[in-house]
Amino acid sequence: MKSILVMDLSSLDELLVALTTVVQSAAPRVVVIDSLAALVNSRLDATMATLSRLQTLAHCMRRLAADHNLTVVLVNHQVGSAEGVPKAAMGTLWQSVPNVRIFLDRRLSTWTATILKSPSFKTQTVCVEF
Repeated sequence: MKSILVMDLSSLDELLVALTTVVQSAAPRVVVIDSLAALVNSRLDATMATLSRLQTLAHCMRRLAADHNLTVVLVNHQVGSAEGVPKAAMGTLWQSVPNVRIFLDRRLSTWTATILKSPSFKTQTVCVEF
């Protein structure tokens, strides 16, 4: 557990500062952000300031990943929609940002991973039972 750093952040600005600081000082191989939607959920009214911060964050994550050979995993939870179909909590605000999108689902003892978007793989589903 020494090599795992957990931070409790409450704003996009704190996340931007923490990302830059941690990557430059600790040289991690993987950064997991769980969950970006929680930081912006109360502000998902799509104000220009929120959209600008999200674009800045996306640019920062891409730059850090490229410059430091880093994998960034961002967890985006599902929420219900008016039609009753689950949708991503960040909605269309974030849809174009990730290079790879993987949908994870668990039904009883079976986990399903579906690649929704990837520059290297076609859409496919893999099931694993535990």
